[in-house]
Amino acid sequence: LPIYFEEVIANSYHSVSPNIDRENIIAKKTLGLRTDELLSHLEKFYFFFNIYDNWLPVFDQTYVSPLNSNAFSYYQYFEGDTSLSDNGDTLQQVRFIPLHDYERAFRGMLWINKRTMAVETADMRIDKTANLNFVNDINYSQDYKQVYDSTSDKLVYMPYKFSSEVKFESGLALFGIPVSENKNSLRLIIKNTTVIDKIQLNTAEPSAVLSSLIKKEQTTNWDKPESYWEKNRPESLTLHENSIYRMVDSLKENSRFQRDVKLIAFAGTGYWDFDKYVRVGPYSSFISHNPIEGWRFRLGFWTMPGISKKMNLFGYGAYGTKDQKLKGLLGIKYIWNEARWTKTSFSYGSDYDFIIDQDDELDKDNIISSLFRKNIPFTRVYIKQALLKHEQYLSPDLTARGSLTYKELNPVFDFQYRPINPDIDKPYDSVFAKKLPVAEASFEIRYAHKERTTILNYDNIKLGTFFPVLFAGYSFGFEQGKAQFEYHKIKVGIEQKLRLPPKMMLYYKLEAGKIFGTVPYLLLNIPAGNEYYVASKYQFNTMAPYEFASDRYASLHTRLYLGGLLFDKIPLIRKLGWRERFSYNAYWGDMTRSNTDYNKNSNFNLVGKTPFMEASTGIENIFHVMSIEYYRRLNYLDNPYAKKDGIYIGVTLVF
Repeated sequence: LPIYFEEVIANSYHSVSPNIDRENIIAKKTLGLRTDELLSHLEKFYFFFNIYDNWLPVFDQTYVSPLNSNAFSYYQYFEGDTSLSDNGDTLQQVRFIPLHDYERAFRGMLWINKRTMAVETADMRIDKTANLNFVNDINYSQDYKQVYDSTSDKLVYMPYKFSSEVKFESGLALFGIPVSENKNSLRLIIKNTTVIDKIQLNTAEPSAVLSSLIKKEQTTNWDKPESYWEKNRPESLTLHENSIYRMVDSLKENSRFQRDVKLIAFAGTGYWDFDKYVRVGPYSSFISHNPIEGWRFRLGFWTMPGISKKMNLFGYGAYGTKDQKLKGLLGIKYIWNEARWTKTSFSYGSDYDFIIDQDDELDKDNIISSLFRKNIPFTRVYIKQALLKHEQYLSPDLTARGSLTYKELNPVFDFQYRPINPDIDKPYDSVFAKKLPVAEASFEIRYAHKERTTILNYDNIKLGTFFPVLFAGYSFGFEQGKAQFEYHKIKVGIEQKLRLPPKMMLYYKLEAGKIFGTVPYLLLNIPAGNEYYVASKYQFNTMAPYEFASDRYASLHTRLYLGGLLFDKIPLIRKLGWRERFSYNAYWGDMTRSNTDYNKNSNFNLVGKTPFMEASTGIENIFHVMSIEYYRRLNYLDNPYAKKDGIYIGVTLVF
């Protein structure tokens, strides 16, 4: 049964100088099922390889190309049949298999033109012995044809058709339990076929003309009549693909099918949709527990395109059984341009600071974190905030974000500061306050080359890139209303996921910054400590929240994924699919004398000449989703609530 089917026609442009790599969608067609939004962003399952590269990317992994310069260390080759091409050239078949089952390598065959020595067809397969999560096997094929190049005045080979088929595991195998395959069980299959038509090389089009054309083509008006599709499809649909369109009308009237796809969408996103009008969720944050609120219940909502495609009302409500206080947020978003992502939003809310900015980690009010909270004082800040934010597309790789906020910080832990005496414009000597009003304007710019994104709940979610991501930000705190402190903050940084073939991957994030001004330590740089035994690659896991503060700092987060480099050589562990990983994090900062003197009555620590450091070793991919990791703190062991070491768990969906 089809739970998702999509056709796309697009114009693609590529130029080395100037650097252009752009795809403009011209037309798009879906089935109109509830799973359309959930499954419309399956780019990670659409593969396109350059067969001549040494290493071929599959998800976050790398696989050895059969044409790798050191291929005989990974493959066995066998001479196969010969055949004739359409123009009479002889094609030689070459079959290949991995030397070892646990190698990240393909099985398959190449058809090579004996006159030109070029690959004309590649058929390759990866099976589950290659330590792929959730996937039983992947089939991939690619065809090349000769295209006229006006610059060299000769025919050159270009890929013009490629297809992939991903078959998922079923039953207990989905949880990494090595059991025999049940060929009769239900399974999910994702197929993709891409045909590149009307290829033009070295057209000598002036770059200004080309850039103008690309910009003019950008649109989100993708609905086209059936006559357009019949005229512009480069290849006719297969019998199976045509039958999907014929089948879908009856499926829309089938209540059992509609229920099943709705449950699939709910399980995959965490949100429940009421037709095309309102969405509620996510279920991951519906219930949690903490010492201040007791049992906390939270439910959010978003309006959907059935009400407006450009405007979105959103919010959530939360309630604690212990403090018996209602918290929440209400806001509005407006998308000015979806193709060139431009969005403005305004929100007002009051709640503890549970919600985080990372798209790939859960907010901190979830039941898993609640069960693994450390035995330390509760260190949240209650925030009342009005926030105006704007996100602006500058180029395919460059985005900017600006915000204006007025908020009141009310920590639940021991905190006090000396407010400003307006008569002398200096802090009072012996008058202390706890609630801290802040007015702040911020601007941040971000460069991410070829980063994949998706739109969910009217937000542009970052799906990552393997190129370095550069970012820089500036914040200005100013006097407004009850806000008394003026300050300037600057930060710069770089982060990257870096493939290290054949199996490893390194994540790192390096950031540095400086705060100008004398302010309460809550407004200085406070490194993110982890109050849970749930590992995070963005936090210092053995550091307590609000343990350190500084007005000049540098931080480093790293995580090295070995990808089974060692475990794959052990037969039993290889069957389980476990993988190794290591982490190292460091933080250095200092504080000017003015900020040290002003905050002398506050409870925080300074980092000395030696940076704070921690390291870990762990096993991930247990049952395909779990990790267990031992973290050890390397210094500053005598600080209050310092955790020398600990066992941390994690839940991650990776392939």
